[in-house]
Amino acid sequence: MNALRYTTIDNLEACSYTRWLGVDVDHRRRGIGRALLTRALYEMHREGYERAVLNVRVKNKNARQLYIDVGYETRDESFAYVKDLGT
Repeated sequence: MNALRYTTIDNLEACSYTRWLGVDVDHRRRGIGRALLTRALYEMHREGYERAVLNVRVKNKNARQLYIDVGYETRDESFAYVKDLGT
């Protein structure tokens, strides 16, 4: 997450950032991810955060739809850069 980008939108200290949310492939499509996310959002609100922020891969259509369904909206798109160091 580029902190400077989000500080122009929000007070960074008022933002809660979800780094990882995953459900094992054998247990998907059962509402587990939605339940985890809903609980996390509840706890963020309870702790006093004003905004929830996360990143998702553009190709991850199921996750993107889940986030939209629970009220997230796209603010920007970013790209990850990777360099193979040949180790």
